[in-house]
Amino acid sequence: MRLSAEEFWRLYEANAFAALRRTERGDYTGVLKPGWGSEADARVEASRETLLDYAYTDDPLFAGWEETPGACMISLLRSRSFLTENPLNRAALTMLEMAFNARLTSIPLESYAAQRMRMLERCEKRPLLLYALCRVIEEEKPTEEDRLLYAQTRDRLDLRCERTTCIRVLGMLGQEEAAPTLYDVLVNEHEDAETLYVAACALANLNRKREAGFLIGMLSWDVAARCREGLHRALQVLCSGETLLLGETTGDLAAAWEAALEELPKDRASWLRHDARSVFWEKRLFCARHAPESGALREALPALAEDEVPLVREAARARLRARETQEE
Repeated sequence: MRLSAEEFWRLYEANAFAALRRTERGDYTGVLKPGWGSEADARVEASRETLLDYAYTDDPLFAGWEETPGACMISLLRSRSFLTENPLNRAALTMLEMAFNARLTSIPLESYAAQRMRMLERCEKRPLLLYALCRVIEEEKPTEEDRLLYAQTRDRLDLRCERTTCIRVLGMLGQEEAAPTLYDVLVNEHEDAETLYVAACALANLNRKREAGFLIGMLSWDVAARCREGLHRALQVLCSGETLLLGETTGDLAAAWEAALEELPKDRASWLRHDARSVFWEKRLFCARHAPESGALREALPALAEDEVPLVREAARARLRARETQEE
């Protein structure tokens, strides 16, 4: 079955592929997990031409992937997912106020639209520091008392799930300084399951290969199904090249991942070549923006500059222009 770009990216976001392969050209073929389509429609494909002809700027999946915390927040606040008021969005704006160390007394008197515009203006006028985002994530983490309250109310805000917005930004920035904060979230037994999912994926987006062992170890803990899914997704992001690794989630995942790691690259140059062809566009974006200068990067950048995802393409072209300027 041929997929439209919107269908492909919704399935990608939902982690719906049991198998997925990306060609060097940027075409995809895959197999859907059970429950995501009929048996006849399980095999799917999406062409490069289809993916190129897509309104990426209108898709929240691609919002926020900027190079500074403030720019990330501006992009997220302008995205479709933040246009509508709901308790989670309101709480996330309040947390952003805290990151700016602002007074919170005026918030209940404001409409959501006014608060959102005010935070957009603040992000545009003042630098939002990575340290500040990490601080509010750590200081506002849920406690045992919060978990007990949640057991009564079933309100995820009691577990401070609004922190997921800031946690997601840490992964988008791809800066190693964020790793201790993400660890702090992952080892906190009182976190919301969705927060753990986002934190695991954010840690993978930092592209620290040494984190694979930690994530595999967590698979052996007594974790909720959603957290287990997040750990598995994080390992896929961290380790998959042009083919999705371990699309199925049955059996002993920890043992399966231990075996898979034995077959993966062992040196930095090989890892970069592996990542630059990754089925995950987030990994290709990391290569274009953050990979250290090397022969492997010079080899990878021309292909990344023709990537089907505009964010990757633009980052690689900016890197190429900067290198050409240095060489003049």
